[in-house]
Amino acid sequence: MKAKKLLIRLVSMMLLFVLLCGIGTAEAGWQNDRGRWWYSFADGSYAKDKWIQDNDAWYYFDHEGYMVIGWKRIGGAWYYFEDSGRMATGWVRDGSNWYHFDSAGSVTTGWYQESGKWYFFAKSGKMQTGWVQDGKALYYMDATGAMCMGWQKIGGSWFYFRNGVMCKGGETIDGKNYVFDANGRLVEGSYPTIFSIDLVNDAMGFPCAYIQILNQTKVAIDRVDFTIACYDAYGRKMKGFGMYKQDKLWYDYIILPGDKSPANVFWYLYGFAGVRTMTVTITKYHTTDGRTVNIPKSQQITFRN
Repeated sequence: MKAKKLLIRLVSMMLLFVLLCGIGTAEAGWQNDRGRWWYSFADGSYAKDKWIQDNDAWYYFDHEGYMVIGWKRIGGAWYYFEDSGRMATGWVRDGSNWYHFDSAGSVTTGWYQESGKWYFFAKSGKMQTGWVQDGKALYYMDATGAMCMGWQKIGGSWFYFRNGVMCKGGETIDGKNYVFDANGRLVEGSYPTIFSIDLVNDAMGFPCAYIQILNQTKVAIDRVDFTIACYDAYGRKMKGFGMYKQDKLWYDYIILPGDKSPANVFWYLYGFAGVRTMTVTITKYHTTDGRTVNIPKSQQITFRN
């Protein structure tokens, strides 16, 4: 009887020893729960709302302890985790959209340069293609997302991008003068057009306008006629008394074909105190051989400073 009790006690102690050893040596690392992965530690706890690094890759486990896959906002920044759970860095395609993540895994927004090319990412992190506005500047990104430079034909019209910024108004490119309308399209015609409009105040505080004309005809021009409209800071059209050039009426400087008029010729804008915006439309021009040419309304382009 004593031997039997001793045997039972011995077996109980052995079972207790085995249980204690099992608790102290719980297997740490990756665990799978019906296809969902979690990560356990040697003390029996598991990763929860926590980053884990494994073999130079980073993983994140949610509040339930499961490995995150796909998009996840952590600490105010967006991250993307591949199907393996690995945190993404570099370029990632999600559906039809491209994203970029820095070395810390944060999604790139705004401008990003790589291999000498510039890319632009929206606040969502989506890489942009086509037209992009940043502040007051317009850019065009090609199908790969790279910023376009120089001459580009878009939708049947020519545009020029100087350092990536779409040009408007008069531009001198490779020694040749060009004019681009308010939408950036190259003005291709055979009429004189506005090269630039600058509004300033003279030493007495009177408003003045510097208006340069580009001669796109094949003949010399000695005068152009145009109409103007002035607007205040609220965009309201102003009713003034007119304009007068500082030394001669109208614009009677000879402008050779392909050339532009002097930049230092200005008009006083009488009655337009407070003007902020000015539009100018050339209606006709006069050649040095005495001809007057009316510009068809369909060919008249209104330029705004």
